[in-house]
Amino acid sequence: MEAIALLITFARTNDVQMHGAIIVSAVVSGSIYALVSLGFALAFRVSAIFNLAHGILLVTAGYLHYWFTNTFGFPIWLSVVASLSIVVLVGFTVEAIAIPAAKRSGFQAVDLLLLSWLILVVLQDTLAIAFESQSIYLGSRTVQVGRLVFGGRMTSTQAMIVATSFI
Repeated sequence: MEAIALLITFARTNDVQMHGAIIVSAVVSGSIYALVSLGFALAFRVSAIFNLAHGILLVTAGYLHYWFTNTFGFPIWLSVVASLSIVVLVGFTVEAIAIPAAKRSGFQAVDLLLLSWLILVVLQDTLAIAFESQSIYLGSRTVQVGRLVFGGRMTSTQAMIVATSFI
């Protein structure tokens, strides 16, 4: 849907700067989609199931990091270690205990997909209850202007996303 909206906007405007911004946005969005699909492919290759819950674990780590730093006053390094430790423990529990137990019980591929979806929904709803569905920004307080690329502006973070997706 986002690609269609970008194409429609691109076709309706004659502004060169707008075209550049649309091209940069499309390249960054495509790079993010490529990285997400790579994550799904890697998880599928390792566990032989299509695990929908691995993405919510990253989101959980971000919320835990925010919670540890703002509620308990943890230093950033300790918050990152604590957040990742909890998420790794949950991921290990799912991948090494829950999924093999389900396979031994005779679950088929569709059943395992539904199990991963259930884990996703439970974690997502737990975060929504705990944090009241609010968006949390963990980045810096300054706004980056970015470099001019194809007539549009690209920040260093966006450039890293694009570079990572090409590697």
